[in-house]
Amino acid sequence: MIRAILLKFIKRDQGGRLMRIRFIFEKGGILEGDLKEEYGAPQTIALLKQLGKLTSLARHSRYSGREVYIPIPDSFLAPKEKYSIYISKGDITYWRAWRDDGMEPVISFFYGPERARSSQGDEPVNIIGHIREDLISLAEIIGERIWLQGAEKVEIETLSD
Repeated sequence: MIRAILLKFIKRDQGGRLMRIRFIFEKGGILEGDLKEEYGAPQTIALLKQLGKLTSLARHSRYSGREVYIPIPDSFLAPKEKYSIYISKGDITYWRAWRDDGMEPVISFFYGPERARSSQGDEPVNIIGHIREDLISLAEIIGERIWLQGAEKVEIETLSD
């Protein structure tokens, strides 16, 4: 049975409702994150709101250091919005192949400060949220578990209140 790791992106829209996304990982743990309006990625957030429910694999990054990434369908192609290559510990990001089509877009969380990059060099990401500060140590545990034990099945679901 799948245990829950819950990453919540929370945002108050103009109607005062909350938007969340849940990542339910196979091996457990619960993380929560807030969307940051000041990050300025409204089109990315709008696309994620349409995500619905899907199953994917959470993997550890090879080039960006302490990053766990989750591929999402090719139909979720957001534009660059206030993007950066400099990532803080706890940031939640969206990335896609900005240079060409051919790689699936991903949602990631970082459990250490990093520079976003790939085998081709720096790779800008849309920073869309941040894991709650009181859960950063749990994000480190989950990230290290995926790094050491390999990919984990994950179920992703977006919700609005």
